[in-house]
Amino acid sequence: MVEIVIYFRYDGEWKKKDDGSYEWFSKNEEIKSILLFNDPLKVKFADVVDSIFERLPVSRNSTELKLSYTSLSSSTSGPKFILDDFDITCYLFDRCAISQRRSMIHVELIKKVEVGEGIEKEGVEAEENEECNEENDGIIRDGYFEVNILASEPHDAGSAPGREGDRLEKPTPNEHPCRETSASAPTPVQEIPHLDMVEVDYCEPLAVDDSCMSYSFDDSMEIAIGQEFASKNEVKNLLIKASLKACFDYKIVKSTTKVFAVKCAVSDCKWALRAARINNSDNFSLRTYYNSHTCSSSSIDKKNRQATSEFVANMLRKEFPGQIDTPAPTQVMNMMKNHGVTVSYFKAWKGKQIAANDIRGAPELSFGMLPSYLYMLKVMNPGTVTHLVVESDQKFKYLFIALGACIKGFKALRKVIAVDGTFLKTKYKGTLIVATGQDGNWHQYPLAWAVVDSENDESWKWFMTKLEELIPDDEEVVIISDRHQSIIKAVSDVYKKAQHGFCAWHLSQNIKTRVNRGARGRGSKRNGKVKGKDAVVTKFMNVAAAYTVSEFNRMYDDLKNRYPAAAEYLEDNVDVRKWARCYFTGSRYNIMTTNGAESINAVLRKARTYPIIPLMDAIVGKISEWFNTHRKESTMGSSSQRLTPRVERTLHLRYKESTFLKVNELNTSTLEYYVTGDDGSFLVDLARRTCSCKVYDIDKFPCVHVLAALDDGPNNMH
Repeated sequence: MVEIVIYFRYDGEWKKKDDGSYEWFSKNEEIKSILLFNDPLKVKFADVVDSIFERLPVSRNSTELKLSYTSLSSSTSGPKFILDDFDITCYLFDRCAISQRRSMIHVELIKKVEVGEGIEKEGVEAEENEECNEENDGIIRDGYFEVNILASEPHDAGSAPGREGDRLEKPTPNEHPCRETSASAPTPVQEIPHLDMVEVDYCEPLAVDDSCMSYSFDDSMEIAIGQEFASKNEVKNLLIKASLKACFDYKIVKSTTKVFAVKCAVSDCKWALRAARINNSDNFSLRTYYNSHTCSSSSIDKKNRQATSEFVANMLRKEFPGQIDTPAPTQVMNMMKNHGVTVSYFKAWKGKQIAANDIRGAPELSFGMLPSYLYMLKVMNPGTVTHLVVESDQKFKYLFIALGACIKGFKALRKVIAVDGTFLKTKYKGTLIVATGQDGNWHQYPLAWAVVDSENDESWKWFMTKLEELIPDDEEVVIISDRHQSIIKAVSDVYKKAQHGFCAWHLSQNIKTRVNRGARGRGSKRNGKVKGKDAVVTKFMNVAAAYTVSEFNRMYDDLKNRYPAAAEYLEDNVDVRKWARCYFTGSRYNIMTTNGAESINAVLRKARTYPIIPLMDAIVGKISEWFNTHRKESTMGSSSQRLTPRVERTLHLRYKESTFLKVNELNTSTLEYYVTGDDGSFLVDLARRTCSCKVYDIDKFPCVHVLAALDDGPNNMH
């Protein structure tokens, strides 16, 4: 549960001004507040009304409340009225995008119109002062109904339960307990204008013959007076199940922290139930109970008003125990329909959220537990670095995590870091940022994570600053990213010595929109060639990956002739040194895109819907799984292979091709060779570890020409 504070004004009304806007005019300028302890998804309209009544100097017997507010997240003018549970949920989630504050509730006080003079109703205020551990007199009095059902002691068939000297005789076949039989008595209409005001001291189902023209049915709850329940929610859930099973509807007469009282939704039905909290305990006990309905099932609401989102959540807990991922709301609606219950899409969605929050925790609780979680994360993972930033009002702002094992392993990696951000699909939104490297077997290697408010200048600079504390700025460091302006600015401010390259894939998607109309479409393959707009993507990726300037110029000219608008966009907007491998001033090796970071984000697609602690758990769990898998793979390799499997496989294929090349020795002392093949002639310098094809220079392991120049083939290539 979380603390929910709601402020409200009262005793006023909305008035429309000349400009069409609305203004609240109040007779009382006092501002009051209420405090609820609950999950926002579980807050009920009745709970809010009860809490407001407790703060107002008015009687609920003579006053009705009309609640409204002005939306902070919608551009529509005028007040929005709160009429039911759905409206109160919308209000609680209606926050200012910047301050995350709610608007104030405005409460209109409306006088009730009394029906039937001379009928005196006892107010529910009397129950507020009732101590729940006192002996109950068996009477529910709350302004809606008054039923006297005494505690059920063991009794024989000839006597009704109750106090001595205060009992009604058991009805005979020709008598009805609600009908006056004395000849001198006034008519029922004059004496008892409302059947629900009758005091009945008999709790067994009424025995009436056909001549009484009455029908009753049991509520199927199978409970008894004095029975205890773990909480008020347990009573409510039991009641919901019974109402759906026995096909009856009910309305809540009173629901506070001490008392829960309901009666049948049909006004002249005698069914009623009242439970009260036991003193110094969270348990509730059943104090008053009449188990027979005298109403007609034809008056039941077929939309199942009592099938609340909490009931949907209970069904999901039973059908999918311990599972966070449950069926979609539309499927939940069908499941409920199979149980004879019709619920709305909103109730199905809300029930899913409640059931999921029971397992992974509410988002608010998750933020509150972050300091403890981060402390234990560092204890269990030595060397782990974490940073948590909160605003002045203690609201979450930034989180940074780098596991100790990831930090240690980066020392063995190439110093190329890909960064990317993706949005979170939680209640409070936000952005997940990840920095990745690439290990020797070309696996994606997660380095650091962050959760920030959004991708902006401040958040990216904060992330880069924390990353630079782990991986210091150096001329050998290369940062690969998309062309987000906040990233470009943060890299230039923090990594002043490092080289910054752009993701070739993101650029290809940008120029894809610049092709002419004749190339529109997603693209298809015909005779092995890519057609449509995808063709420009393939051509551009080949141009970006070119190893030599001559190769780049040849392919770029072809791209420019075929797609002049795309080439014009590249020349006007992007520095070629940022995306072309042959012109890049640093060493980006084979890493041309940020797909590694994006792939890791894709793996966490479901986890991005979780609150922040379950999200971190999913990240740590996935990293542990990857490290364990690759650790096992490393122990299974052959001792004769000194390179990683991916590099060994590449060199093996290149060696087969090198056996067909012609090698001319130029200088034995300097190890210079001239290697000729179908693709031309290339100069190899083994001492300097270079080849004019530039593959050896960029990839940093032998190309096909170097392998051909080696005296002993693959035995020397290590």
